[in-house]
Amino acid sequence: MSKPTLHGPGFSTYVRSVRITLAEKGVEYDFNEFNFLEGWPDGYEKLHPFMKVPAFEHDGLALYETPAILVYINAAFDGPALLPEQPAMRAKTLQAVNVVDNYAYDAIITRTFIQRALVPKLGGESNEAMIEDAQGDCQRAISVLDAMVSGQDYFGGDNVSLADFHVTPVLHYASQIPEGQTLLGQAPALTAWMERMSARDSIASTVPSLG
Repeated sequence: MSKPTLHGPGFSTYVRSVRITLAEKGVEYDFNEFNFLEGWPDGYEKLHPFMKVPAFEHDGLALYETPAILVYINAAFDGPALLPEQPAMRAKTLQAVNVVDNYAYDAIITRTFIQRALVPKLGGESNEAMIEDAQGDCQRAISVLDAMVSGQDYFGGDNVSLADFHVTPVLHYASQIPEGQTLLGQAPALTAWMERMSARDSIASTVPSLG
């Protein structure tokens, strides 16, 4: 079996989710890292027709959309199972993935973290109105995730799962800005979960650098 190739920037939360999953499965891979803010690789549209990240290749298979990539990695490679067998818990795990994609990412990353941390780094001015408007949605997303992990070690129950790897990169960025720190301070179960996750080698080895 050949090594897979992952395409995308190291700072992307979605790229990091894939990197964490590969590390947890013990899979060696090639990382075609690039910064799309500086331009896209030639022919990238053949890997991802919507020009998003990440893209993933393995043994002639080309995939995009992070949940699909994570499910494939879990099934295609040896290593620990990263989805619960029990149907209800598996459904809850996938529900957490969708909470990130449909609600948390836009509020926490697009409308808050990027405006608070990245726009100034790139020489722009934060859109304070956008940040303020996003805080209700940020609070709701963090509160929901806090409730989902309350009373258990991980989003999949007793064992770490794909959901944990999908949530971690978003909340890492949230923890780097004042708005996120305030909201996470009101989410004790989620804060304890973040401490457990931060002790894992797969998390420590994939911490992104924003330059």
